[in-house]
Amino acid sequence: MKSTSPYASPQIAFLDRWFVKSWVNDFEKHDKKTIELSDMYRKAFNVEYPKQFVTVKKWFDDVDSLFLFHHINGNHWVALYIDLHKATIYVYDSIPNVLKDHKQLLEECRPFTKIIH
Repeated sequence: MKSTSPYASPQIAFLDRWFVKSWVNDFEKHDKKTIELSDMYRKAFNVEYPKQFVTVKKWFDDVDSLFLFHHINGNHWVALYIDLHKATIYVYDSIPNVLKDHKQLLEECRPFTKIIH
């Protein structure tokens, strides 16, 4: 490991596709203005869930960068880098003309904005 890490910080977490899909589905089921996080997400953020994948890295304390893939419209994937401390989401879209406009992309990322605001 002579080269430096490509990541901004060693305090990173890669989110599982199942977890991300659950997050989006749960967001869609609730009133989007008043959504509260369920116990499952609180436990995940606090390194208590799921038990078979528990780490020692608590979000915001030990993890400041989240990486995930988000499936949009059933036919398109985008990569997201979430900087928890800067409250910023960076979206990497390899085929940017699939989505009609920037507003649609913002709406698709709304479930993830709840955690950083």
